[in-house]
Amino acid sequence: MKAFLKAGWLGLLLAFVPMVSFGLITSRHNNLVGKFYVSGVKGVVTAIVEGRIVELKTGDSIVGRGTVIETPAQGNLTLVFSNGTGAYVEEKTHIEIEKFDQEFFTPNNNLRVEPSNSSTIVRVTNGRILIGTPRLLSGTTMVYETPHAAINIKGEKVLLEVTNKQTHIAMIAGNASVVPRGPDGTFISLGKHLKTGEEAFVKRTVGGDDDEDEDDKTPSKTAKSPAPKKGGNAGTSNLAKNTPPPSAPVAKEGEITVLKISGLAHAKHNAQSAEMPLSEGSKFAAGATITTGDASEVHLQIFPGAVATLRPKTSMEVEKLSITTDGSKVKKRSALLALKSGTLYSTIDPAYRSINDYGVRTPRGIATAHGTSFAVSVDDDGLFVAVTADTVTFTTSAGISYEISAGKVSITPPGGQPQAPITLAQAVAGNAAFVAVVQNAVSVVAEV
Repeated sequence: MKAFLKAGWLGLLLAFVPMVSFGLITSRHNNLVGKFYVSGVKGVVTAIVEGRIVELKTGDSIVGRGTVIETPAQGNLTLVFSNGTGAYVEEKTHIEIEKFDQEFFTPNNNLRVEPSNSSTIVRVTNGRILIGTPRLLSGTTMVYETPHAAINIKGEKVLLEVTNKQTHIAMIAGNASVVPRGPDGTFISLGKHLKTGEEAFVKRTVGGDDDEDEDDKTPSKTAKSPAPKKGGNAGTSNLAKNTPPPSAPVAKEGEITVLKISGLAHAKHNAQSAEMPLSEGSKFAAGATITTGDASEVHLQIFPGAVATLRPKTSMEVEKLSITTDGSKVKKRSALLALKSGTLYSTIDPAYRSINDYGVRTPRGIATAHGTSFAVSVDDDGLFVAVTADTVTFTTSAGISYEISAGKVSITPPGGQPQAPITLAQAVAGNAAFVAVVQNAVSVVAEV
């Protein structure tokens, strides 16, 4: 791919960019408003900076937050942000830097590691941009939004190409998570993780089918096949016509089963149905809502190898549940549980991680896993996601993703935003209630 051949400039940019003394502005949240440095420009590139239209010149140092940049035909731009990230903005590209905040740091000569934690949100509405980062710190978030997806970049080199039809993400090095958006801007799936050498194409869908791409050169599937030749080949043609096509993977609705219940709990098959008491062996499909009483607990088999445990005073809706098979072979099992309130423990057999796609939706984001054990709790005081085995990805409603490994927890304070993961020991030091959470989680895993 030609785009990949251009990636070499990025390493050079980060290696040889001159040391720049960035002036940083203190923000209301004790962070610093970051800047970027224009290290190269071709053509007349204009930007809206703090409400003014300016022409960018090599050597300019610009406040990042709120800046809008448009490159013309035959023009391009090379930027270096104060956290060490380089960006090559190609012609006819429109970007909007919604946020670029950075903690205070002392300049040093180590260009391979980010100097301090930062938070970046950039919108790319069309065009192409190549991004190269140093090694990002654990508290850093870097999200590039397009009309079709939110891309949470962990580093180190990624290409974004955006048209009105689709977003193309190519992971040249490092990793990122990609969460598709629907036409109304909301997330419509659990997303996908990209590693070095992988790429993704995210298109708008209408009624489940991709919109037709005007640049798609694939021949039309409705084109007529040439008529069979007369003679000996005719019989072969008729045989081929009568041979059934190979089977394709088939997705069908899944079904959850109540494995065990203690105390009183109720369920509704859908929003219109009446509430009914739960019993062991009861089965439900997508759309069901299950609620536990003040002193009750329910174990649900979401699909073989995945058990969800609802603690007391918990309400959960089965938002999505499906199993995809190819003949007799299970290719994929997907579940999305919407936790309204209370606490939900999930235990997923890692032996099936290649086919499992399991998520818990909260008011502030989605926790996804393929084979692990974790707890999610939602109440009026905020929410938390605690992991007791393997790793869980928590993607916020803004498209920011956190990888939460075993023994860590991400906490969302009341009225605040989800925070970067900390150890359970740190969480317990700040809130003794986490001791019970961890103990309960361990006992649930043992029981399951």
